[in-house]
Amino acid sequence: MSIKLKIFLYLLFPIFAADVLIQLYDFVGMRANTVQQIRHAQLENAENNANRVDALLNRVSAVASTTAQFLSVNEDLSEQSLYQVLKHVVGSNSLIYGAAIAFEPGEFEGRKLFCPYVFRSPSGVKGMDIGTQAYDYTQPQWEWYYLPRKLSKPVWTEPYFDRGAGNIKMVTFSVPFYRHWHVAGIATVDLDLGRMLDFADIKKPANGDAEFYILSKSGMLLFPQGKTAQIDSLATSVPGLKKDDAAMLQPLLNARQPRLLELSGANGTQRWAALVPIKTWDWVLLSKVEPEAALKAVNGLGWQVIGFILLSLVLGTVTAWFLIGRIVNPLGRLARAVNEIAHGNLSVRVKVESEDEVGQLAQHFSIMAQRLAEREHALVTLNSALESRVVQRTTALQERQVKLETILETALDAVVQIDVMGVITGWNGQAENIFGWSRAEAMGRLLHETVIPLRNREVYLNGLDGYRETGDWPILNSRFEMRVLHRSGHEFLVELTVTAVTTEGRREFNAFIRDITDRRQAEEHIKQLAYFDSLTQLPNRRLLMQRLQHALTGATHNEHHAALLMIDLDNFKTINDTLGHDTGDLLLQQVAQRLVECVRDVDTVARLGGDEFMVLLDRLSADAEVAGEQAQSIGEKILLALGRPYLFGEQELVSPPSIGVTVFEVSASVPEEVMKRADIAMYQSKKAGKNTLRFFNPDMQATIEARHQMERWLQQALAKNEFRILYQLQVTEERQEQFACGAELLLRWQHPVRGLVSPAEFIPLAEETGLIVPIGQWVLETACRQIKTWESDPLRQHLQLSVNVSARQFRHPEFVRHVLNALQVSGANPRNLKLELTESLVLENLAEAIAKMQAIKQVGVQFAMDDFGTGHSSLSNLKKLPLDQIKIDQSFVRDLPANHDDAVIVQTIISMARNLGMEIIAEGVETQAQCEFLAVHECRNFQGYLFSRPVDIDEFERLLLRFPVAEQAALTHLKSGV
Repeated sequence: MSIKLKIFLYLLFPIFAADVLIQLYDFVGMRANTVQQIRHAQLENAENNANRVDALLNRVSAVASTTAQFLSVNEDLSEQSLYQVLKHVVGSNSLIYGAAIAFEPGEFEGRKLFCPYVFRSPSGVKGMDIGTQAYDYTQPQWEWYYLPRKLSKPVWTEPYFDRGAGNIKMVTFSVPFYRHWHVAGIATVDLDLGRMLDFADIKKPANGDAEFYILSKSGMLLFPQGKTAQIDSLATSVPGLKKDDAAMLQPLLNARQPRLLELSGANGTQRWAALVPIKTWDWVLLSKVEPEAALKAVNGLGWQVIGFILLSLVLGTVTAWFLIGRIVNPLGRLARAVNEIAHGNLSVRVKVESEDEVGQLAQHFSIMAQRLAEREHALVTLNSALESRVVQRTTALQERQVKLETILETALDAVVQIDVMGVITGWNGQAENIFGWSRAEAMGRLLHETVIPLRNREVYLNGLDGYRETGDWPILNSRFEMRVLHRSGHEFLVELTVTAVTTEGRREFNAFIRDITDRRQAEEHIKQLAYFDSLTQLPNRRLLMQRLQHALTGATHNEHHAALLMIDLDNFKTINDTLGHDTGDLLLQQVAQRLVECVRDVDTVARLGGDEFMVLLDRLSADAEVAGEQAQSIGEKILLALGRPYLFGEQELVSPPSIGVTVFEVSASVPEEVMKRADIAMYQSKKAGKNTLRFFNPDMQATIEARHQMERWLQQALAKNEFRILYQLQVTEERQEQFACGAELLLRWQHPVRGLVSPAEFIPLAEETGLIVPIGQWVLETACRQIKTWESDPLRQHLQLSVNVSARQFRHPEFVRHVLNALQVSGANPRNLKLELTESLVLENLAEAIAKMQAIKQVGVQFAMDDFGTGHSSLSNLKKLPLDQIKIDQSFVRDLPANHDDAVIVQTIISMARNLGMEIIAEGVETQAQCEFLAVHECRNFQGYLFSRPVDIDEFERLLLRFPVAEQAALTHLKSGV
């Protein structure tokens, strides 16, 4: 095959293939884009139409819901006013065909069944009482009444044909309304589907090929309306829909997201179906499009593309053959000349008739052949010399590299190399061992992210930056120690030297690193061999433990007893803080001297640290009681000795001890257990009033261990969500009626093992351990979130929640910030939050308490004084506090009105609060007599079991249905909404 034909074929085929592919790609892309646009437009148009229908349904359901709310709060309704409400509903909304109010039997003026119904007729709005027809609407066949009554929530019925209205397909929306904690009846509206869907103004897409249907979730056809009384189903209502596709669509009617499906029509054509949920009432809008009609114009372009491809092929073939011939013919003559030169005939000449590039190529080719022969010999000679030098240099470099790698890999120190940017470029085997990173993992990483602890990285990076700027780094060429990071995350101590080197014109650093952890541990171990306290020269804990172990072994084998005394100075911290550590050290030295004088030579006096001492009494009597008496005798001697004043110049100091004693039993064999018992006994001595001596007993240990277990549980309770919040209703009396005004949040602990733990058991422990601060903050944040939840409810948005604040929580330096942050994060209205404080809490530091309260009150939070009357606050102090409410303690309310003293105290508190302009509330109200007594004496806010026990939030929400909220704005808002 000639080169001309090859070039022709090589050029023709890719050109033709590229032309075909481009044309096909454009056509396929255009068709796919058109399909995508039609499908997107179909789904978007279906969603828009569904939203229109959804908005109309919400308008209708809002009318029924508003009517039900009106009926829930208005009990004094007449038959005439009910008809007026229904006529207003039907007359003011052309979407509604009729409306009814079906009361529970006997609920309206004692009637057996009263159901006024108002409907639209050609002659105007008319009404009648369909209850007189004696239908029992409470039976299941009356779906519009039975289902909302049973489920206690609004219900849409399935579409139906109303024969009484005449060829009108409708659905009914029913809403229950309540009175006195039970369903009092049902408010309904009848929606004319034909009129409603006309209002919806369902739009078709621009191509005009879509068909729209609206179906209920059971598959009943709502739109378009048929001409008969029959309610069509999905399978019979959509023209051209195959039974298999109808069966596939049926379960998708309950989907909550838009869907786009491909269906096959009855005649075998493809169709697109868009299913869009009408979210409010579980209807579905079905949009059906036949794509072939929309794509007809696009498919017609395919034949035009094929014709254009064939025409391009013919024209390209003719043109290419002509042009290639003009180029290739001179090259053929040149090829034959080159063949001669290849066979050694360098004298051959190529004659070319043209002066173009091919002619110049032939002219210079002969010159090149001559010079090629001349240079061939020189190149062969030079190549031989270069190959010899390369072999020598390569061998030398390989030997040097192997030697260097051998040295690095066998070195006892880790060798780490980095460049001036801190990137690791070298990492030997010892570095792998001490740092835990393999060579492959370490290479290319930044050194500070690999082995330098976070706290030291800034210093390292600053030194590296300084070297790049000045060429100097203080750590170079010096040996120093530092802590480094292992891959596992633990730190260890190393000794290293860093040097700077130049490699192939680049500056690098070599670090030689040695792990000195074992050496330091050995040094620390030697330091720990010192057995005596440096201040008092008494044995330290280590020596004491050895002698205690020896005493335990001796008590077991030689049948004699020993005793251990734990001694703690009662007010040493005060002396140390007020007079200084020097005085404290002198006091400890005198204590040590007196202790040594009180014991025998065989005994051991040790200092554990701080103001804690221990005395080991060895070789006591074999009889346990006698040994106890001996230990008590020495203990009392120590009490007397340490109770005497200590002289420091002219100053006398007193620091009596608390002593705990344990006598070794034969079964005691662990020093730590003996020390634990002595420690427990010492703490019991402190609880007994200090400057006392107490012996250990098992009950004492059991009590302390139980407390420690409770403390461990309490530390985990908040994280495990074991706390519960209960709400106790607070009511107010206005015009002899009681309204809900708020609630007090009460904390409970539901432990998975102990069950319900009493607050009296865990609150003091939480206070003592400081856990009350996060627990109290959690309660406060819970209250703020609940206030925010109620803000959107007109019936509950004015309720006020009271939160008890503990002493430790209030004294926390960040208490004000914690309260303000809880309000800000939740977005709650501060005026609905009330913080309850006790008298003892605020009066301990009155100035600080007032400052914190004022800072919080600035945002609107209110304060109440809890348990008022049980403390010792003076009226002058009470006037200074920015209080909004005083809470009478239940101890004064419990015996009202029988107890004359309590009655006088309560009256006095009420009178005082009124004179100070403060609100008053009584807690612990359990009887009607107590409530009436308080109301007569102008206390109209109550809290107690008479109204409600503490309940969870769900029960509290139901409780509010019995007690309307005191804020009149809530009632006014509800009426205006109807």
